[in-house]
Amino acid sequence: MKYLWLILIYITSPIAPIFAQEEVHTVHFSRNSSKVIGLNTNYFNTFLSNINNIEIDSIGVYGFSDYLGNADHNLALSNKRAQNVFNELKNINNSTLNLFLENNTTINGYGEIPSVIRRPEGIPENRKVNIIFYISSGKYDYDLMKRHFKSEIGMKFNRPYILQKVHFVGNKADIVDGSLPQLEDLYKQINQLDGEYKLVINGHICCLEENATEDDKMFSEVLSTARALRIKEFLVDKGISEEHIDYNGYSFDKPLVYPELTKEDKQKNRRIEVIVHK
Repeated sequence: MKYLWLILIYITSPIAPIFAQEEVHTVHFSRNSSKVIGLNTNYFNTFLSNINNIEIDSIGVYGFSDYLGNADHNLALSNKRAQNVFNELKNINNSTLNLFLENNTTINGYGEIPSVIRRPEGIPENRKVNIIFYISSGKYDYDLMKRHFKSEIGMKFNRPYILQKVHFVGNKADIVDGSLPQLEDLYKQINQLDGEYKLVINGHICCLEENATEDDKMFSEVLSTARALRIKEFLVDKGISEEHIDYNGYSFDKPLVYPELTKEDKQKNRRIEVIVHK
């Protein structure tokens, strides 16, 4: 299989501690570039300022590319991106971070992220490095860093949230009844917003196989879009104006976990994300 070598590389990397939490920070790159831009964001710097209060088991620095270029080129480029981000991290004046970088960090490039979409300009979102902090279970109380949507946290602008408790019937856009409480919470928070804002709902699915046909790829894109649309319809039915809502379906193009080696990996990729732009 074309991506079998990716799985073999992934298996050789350190395994995250069982039940550990993950804090993921992403650095994006220009086309065919490994120059690091945008690492020192306020969000990342805030995380680092609290790192002494977080029990970190290990750090992973993982590079990726889109489909432009051949496999060898993309693998080399993703490795260079990961190495350059690692070098930038070492230049940060933070003794706790530096200690982990020296002793508990894995650096890998995985090449191309499979995509059902083909554009002349490629897929910019896939030209990236993920910096993953593996955090011991029960040792992470920094609520500002949580991506999962929880009603008690309150939504912050321009930050994606995963609707972790929203699920659909298999291969359909029908919402499972158990999803309704979280959707009600989402509605209540959106309904409190005033002025100009835009809620973007993004649908994602998992499990695109190497031998998938063009019909399979088309179905996955349609399904992810239909699921995002269904969330929009729920909110509009509750009274949120359509003018405030956009929706997208990304099929398998933006996986949180790649390669997918377990059921848990697939579940993480099969998701609805929401973000409010102000």
